[in-house]
This record gives sequence, C-alpha cells and structure tokens, in this order.
Amino acid sequence: MSRDAEYTTLLRLEAGVRFRSHSHPAGEELFVVDGRIRIEGTWHESGWYIYSPPGASTTCSRTPGC
Repeated sequence: MSRDAEYTTLLRLEAGVRFRSHSHPAGEELFVVDGRIRIEGTWHESGWYIYSPPGASTTCSRTPGC
C-alpha cells in the first residue's frame, strides 16, 4: 500500500500502551470510540474527533485502568 493512500484502521489499545513520536505524511483522522487516549499531552474521551494535518508528528498513550 502506498504511504499516501487513504485507508481506515480500527485499533484497540491495551491499557498502558505508548506510541513514540511518529509522523503522518498524509494526515490522520482519529475518532475515540471507547475509553480515553492522551495525544500530545491532552486527554481525549469517548466521542472525540482529532485531526492531524499532513506532515504532523504526534505521540500518544493510554493509562492503566482506562
């Protein structure tokens, strides 16, 4: 698959998961279905929509007990 192809992925993150800083060459759209996730220091709860423009770089984590 091309790095700039459009596709949808559903991820289930276990408690305590952390992603190192990574880039989104084609941008990223994220919808939090359940629980909460921390992206760049801000907590996003169920129902939140987050947009990262092309070229953005982000880090994210999920805490235990969520």
